[in-house]
Amino acid sequence: MAAEPVATLPFTVPTALRLVRREGRRATLRTPFGLASFDSEGVAIAVALDVAAGSEIGELPSAASQIPHASTVAAGTLVVVLGDADRDDGLFARLFSGGRTALPRAVRASALLARGYVAIGAGVDPASGLDLAWGFAPTQYESADASTEVPP
Repeated sequence: MAAEPVATLPFTVPTALRLVRREGRRATLRTPFGLASFDSEGVAIAVALDVAAGSEIGELPSAASQIPHASTVAAGTLVVVLGDADRDDGLFARLFSGGRTALPRAVRASALLARGYVAIGAGVDPASGLDLAWGFAPTQYESADASTEVPP
């Protein structure tokens, strides 16, 4: 059963999205939010997770290691994890593997949590039909150290 698109996303859709993926990957990926292409200057980040041949799709440590840690991006940055694996399989492998490899939402959302993101969610983008998981880099008041900070 295919997931239904969310009526509206719970955040402002970015106008540009920078793609983060393992070095050397060349497979063409579909862009979410009705964007024409990925933009190397985008502030928001899209992560394409690589699934190595022979590995389990649901391996949380592997997924988490491919997402930038929340402390390395600006506070409030939207990070979207794409639902299809980033694979450079040849034509023969794609024909006989059944096409795209879907990554479970639970794994993608848990990987975001493991990397320090907050306000994590998941759903189907109404503009593209892509299954996405998302999170935001915490602000100083959402961080683990927030209990020791006093707001101005």
